[in-house]
Amino acid sequence: MLLPLEKLGIIERSLDDADARARYASITPAGKNLLQDATASIEMKLEDIMPEGSEAELEKFTELLEKINS
Repeated sequence: MLLPLEKLGIIERSLDDADARARYASITPAGKNLLQDATASIEMKLEDIMPEGSEAELEKFTELLEKINS
């Protein structure tokens, strides 16, 4: 599941120096950029889908997306 993301440069995997059994996956700068672009795209689409939604509702949803993003 992670190999395709690693090949695309979205994540990188590393070993734990203290425990050879443990593996870590972390998002790369390119992965963060991709996530930010996707979030911006989703926000624009939401504005089209939810025009009747209040500004406060849209702002709250955006805050939740940003929280997930961090």
